[in-house]
Amino acid sequence: MNEKQLKNKIKNLKDVFHQELAKIERSKKSGCGTEDIYTPKLTWFEAAHFFAEVLSTRHSNSNLTLPSTQNISEEISNSQIEQRDDEAHSPRNKI
Repeated sequence: MNEKQLKNKIKNLKDVFHQELAKIERSKKSGCGTEDIYTPKLTWFEAAHFFAEVLSTRHSNSNLTLPSTQNISEEISNSQIEQRDDEAHSPRNKI
């Protein structure tokens, strides 16, 4: 086994371990009872818990800038005022 194959094998083991952890977490969040929580069938799962230290989920930041609710409220108020001004200054159809 060469270095590339070994790295690939380790990556695959970490991926499978992470998938099994995700299944456990999903089963806990699903609202089922404690008897129904997913238990991995992998014989090596318990021995591979050292991967948990390596598999920390990284925190990410959004690259979107979302307006604050105050800005949204102000925009709505301003557009409503503009609409009222337009209605007040527009000629009305008279019958």
